[in-house]
Amino acid sequence: DGALELGGGLRPRHIAGDVTEKDVAYLADTRAVVGEVPPRLARQLAACGVVVLGDTDPRPADDLAWQAASVHERRHALRQFGPWAALDSWPSVSIVMSTHRASHVDHALSQIARLRYPRLEVLIAAHGDAVNVNDLRLKAAELPYPTTVISIDASRNLGESLQTLSHAAAGDLVTKFDDDDYYGSEHIWDLVLAREYSGAQIVGKTLDWIYLEAQGVTVFRPVYSAETYADFVCGGTMLISRGDLISIGGWRPVPKSVDRALLDRVIDDGGMVYRTHGLGYVYVRRADGHTASVSDEHFLKKNVSRVEGLVRHHEFGTDV
Repeated sequence: DGALELGGGLRPRHIAGDVTEKDVAYLADTRAVVGEVPPRLARQLAACGVVVLGDTDPRPADDLAWQAASVHERRHALRQFGPWAALDSWPSVSIVMSTHRASHVDHALSQIARLRYPRLEVLIAAHGDAVNVNDLRLKAAELPYPTTVISIDASRNLGESLQTLSHAAAGDLVTKFDDDDYYGSEHIWDLVLAREYSGAQIVGKTLDWIYLEAQGVTVFRPVYSAETYADFVCGGTMLISRGDLISIGGWRPVPKSVDRALLDRVIDDGGMVYRTHGLGYVYVRRADGHTASVSDEHFLKKNVSRVEGLVRHHEFGTDV
């Protein structure tokens, strides 16, 4: 009949018909629904991140498996039944990545190569003399997406490098990639979907999973709440429309803190920032130094769990 009884005790809830905004708030504390659920309601629950299980379905084995199941079902529901799916008008996306480290090129290209999104282009800056632009072009030509490699003089800073790339971009949306982090195959989809349902000018992921190379450990550190409007997202996951980027004056011409500067520009201009879940992204702290000013010890606090070495899971593309 399209109705569902959820919970018990002090906070039971009756959902009749479609899921409402108040139902969504209630469902934030619901991990799964077990039993027979009407198909329309099952899709709406999945879009809220609730796993719908039959009476005989196996339960996910651990917290990471629960996260993966929740995000997988959410992606499917939104991609198959959301407004953009009905119109078949998914926006085009331009990846912009500036690299000045030849040792990171192969890793970065392997992360881009595994991405799944139907309308994607890639723009890469060989920033400075350490990266051979001709070698990079040859390697980038193997990517399954249209790719442009631009040489940027070392005298220009990171913000100027990203601005040059973004100016050459043709996508409706622009997203920043970092050359040393790990990205799952559905990463772009996560950002595009978050922008669809949030309406925010910038969307990005939480800083949940951090690989500390020198320590030989990956920490799960969900300090920042997910699926919320905020003033911070991971810089290596930021996505903004090309029009919004132009309207705020683009990337600031600064050598560092370019991510914070872009967030501040959007917020100062009255725009919104939305932080979606962190699954499918691993922030990497390399043993050979990092541009961020905080130490590894900072990330060893407030951990929910730790994994020896690099976390291995298909959602991060690290299971091979």
